[in-house]
Amino acid sequence: MRESGRRREWLCAMECNAVVQEGLWHSNARFTASMSRIMEEYSHPFKDDILVSTDTLTCDTPDRPKQWERVSKKDVKNRRKY
Repeated sequence: MRESGRRREWLCAMECNAVVQEGLWHSNARFTASMSRIMEEYSHPFKDDILVSTDTLTCDTPDRPKQWERVSKKDVKNRRKY
């Protein structure tokens, strides 16, 4: 009797594990599909975007190419005020 009870518990655990694994698979599929749709929708330059070259960390401005620079938190806060 004790052996069949353990076997029943083991089978129940295996069934629960299969259900969890299937749920995780479906969740991953939904996440992947959502991310693909988002990437398709937003994978283009937007109007007035500043495009920065990741190789040289420069961006083209109307005057000249400009080197990327560090900005202090204080300057960022001041810019947000306006």
